[in-house]
Amino acid sequence: MKVLVTDNAHLYKTPDGKYYTPSIYSYEFFKRYLNVFDEVRFVSKTKYVDTIDTSNFLLVSGKGLEIYELPWYQGIKGMLKNIFKLLVRYRKICDGCDCYIFRVSQIESYLAYIIGKRRGKSFAVEVVNDPFSFTDLKGIFKWINIRMLKHIVKKANGASYVTKNFLQGLYPNRAMLEGECERYFESYYSSIELTESDIRKPKTFSDTNSPFEIIHISNSINSNIKGHKTLIEALKIVCNHGYNITACCIGDGNLVSEFKRYAEELDVGDKVHFIGRLHSRQEVLDRLSKGSLFVFPTYTEGLPRAVIEAQAVGLPCISTPVAGIPELLDKRYLFEPEDSKSFAYEIMRLINNTDELEEMSSINIEVAKRYTKEKLNKRRTEFYSRLRKLAENEND
Repeated sequence: MKVLVTDNAHLYKTPDGKYYTPSIYSYEFFKRYLNVFDEVRFVSKTKYVDTIDTSNFLLVSGKGLEIYELPWYQGIKGMLKNIFKLLVRYRKICDGCDCYIFRVSQIESYLAYIIGKRRGKSFAVEVVNDPFSFTDLKGIFKWINIRMLKHIVKKANGASYVTKNFLQGLYPNRAMLEGECERYFESYYSSIELTESDIRKPKTFSDTNSPFEIIHISNSINSNIKGHKTLIEALKIVCNHGYNITACCIGDGNLVSEFKRYAEELDVGDKVHFIGRLHSRQEVLDRLSKGSLFVFPTYTEGLPRAVIEAQAVGLPCISTPVAGIPELLDKRYLFEPEDSKSFAYEIMRLINNTDELEEMSSINIEVAKRYTKEKLNKRRTEFYSRLRKLAENEND
């Protein structure tokens, strides 16, 4: 039994035929599917490289996993330049697969659904974000994305969401509208890979002489959708009030230099540290655990892994009321993405209330425990098993 899985992914291929990723899509990621299906075909834009630094990249290749290569491109303009090559690839994307899982909202999933999907084949969707909150999509492009997501969710046999309630309300599936049955079903689970052993002890905040470090994570720093400018502006305000504070930004991308310049313009260049991308979950958790407060002024999300990982190591968190974040954090710790003043004054208030920081740490750990792999795998496996059963019935 072979399943097609689509997402917006970029992989690197070495001459020995192995595939690597800077983050997320390691072979460990695909075990969730391979626990139920015999084979997985994963669709990815692929770049051929002569060598790769394996200490900075994760191995993707493994038993039962096939990579279906697309031409390498980034962004809408890059896609349009390669459109004819892409059309050829998408026409055969589903050949040999028994069922499909489209991770949405991603344009790669929509193209696979429109061009490659075969009639009579069961499919499911995993709704991982909300296109309504996409800041880089405007006008007709955003409208099309939203309409397409609503359409594909209603047509799917199975629909799972990263949120418990929020995305379901915006994009209801057929099981919700007509009632769940053998052919139409739903679930919810995060995409995070977090084990019970990853959960740390609550933090203490007794050392008031040490610099107070705020931490931010964005895997790809190619836009301002994760609120880097708001973070830098808030830091400037806090510094102006005489607080001993620094910021650590995890991640990499083509806008890092621009954000560094912005920090220098605000005279906090020596306070903001961009440390690059951390490639393993353990590296991320270890670095998060050294911080004092997770500050995440994001504009668009589904249910952010970054917040849950910060909670898992006991970091107090403040963020925005976007998508599923209110399912993770109390509303008093949520502010509008562009409101740097509110973020700044909340940071200062919390610095002066260490008892509250310790309470937030304990609460966040309990929230993170709901998202461990041990708990999520049960729902994932049940969801995938129902899709497999449908596909087996179709092949009988």
